[in-house]
Amino acid sequence: MPSLRSLGVDLFWKIAPLMPDSLRLKTHFYWVHKEWPNLSKPESFSEKLQWRKLHDRRPLLTTFADKVRVRDYVKQTVGEEFLTKMYWVSEDPNTLRFEDLPNKFVLKTNHGTRWNILVPDKTKADRNAMVATLQGWMKDRYPPERCEWGYHDIKPLSFAEEFLMTKEGVVPPDFKFFVFHGKARMIQVDLDRSIHHTRCLYDPDWKLLPVVLGYPSGKGIPRPANFDALLACAEKLAGNIDFVRVDLYNVDGRIVFGELTNYPGGGLEEFTPPSFDKELGRWWTPTTR
Repeated sequence: MPSLRSLGVDLFWKIAPLMPDSLRLKTHFYWVHKEWPNLSKPESFSEKLQWRKLHDRRPLLTTFADKVRVRDYVKQTVGEEFLTKMYWVSEDPNTLRFEDLPNKFVLKTNHGTRWNILVPDKTKADRNAMVATLQGWMKDRYPPERCEWGYHDIKPLSFAEEFLMTKEGVVPPDFKFFVFHGKARMIQVDLDRSIHHTRCLYDPDWKLLPVVLGYPSGKGIPRPANFDALLACAEKLAGNIDFVRVDLYNVDGRIVFGELTNYPGGGLEEFTPPSFDKELGRWWTPTTR
């Protein structure tokens, strides 16, 4: 039997498209954070993300959100060597030439989030089923009721890219740099996503922060030997924008670009302690320029 909370969530998303953007964001924010956001004078990091959703319409946010178009930005900013290998890009998933792909690859679409198909062994994959999944994603749009404007004008594309794996045969850790006005202030590291998802937060000196965000804090990992290079790459990719999260993979010392994230977690993940939300927010002065 569904819980009252799950019924409330279902009802909210049914009526959400009928609500004004500001009211919808405030209601969703309250549902998660148990307090109403101040969107006229936002203070916390989570509040400022809601402010961005309502007010920031810079084309650069669309560039960042587009998983294909952003590659040109990365190439021009830090160099092509930081990009994954790209095997295929198309507006039509039916053009996927299975025989031309390597044994390991990843299928994605460029206009949303979590639309990924990991293929560790092509011989065990169903090409027709994957094409059907891509076709479904191509017809879909990132939910407009979430107000993440950066996804709004992206022209949908399907693509196949390199499957990243370490020499030990595991998925490499990804380092998510929260960069404010050109300076990284926090690094998020997610581990064991498919087994027991943990998340650690570090400061730029690689000191483990006593903060939980969304998932339990794990034991962490040692400071990467190439951390200074990771940090420099993240800050260069962020440029002078007021805030962006820069995601980078560390594949046996090879730095590989992951994505640029405008709205991490939609600003709807809880910090413990909650006071850290405001502490992180102090680094950010939101702008639309």
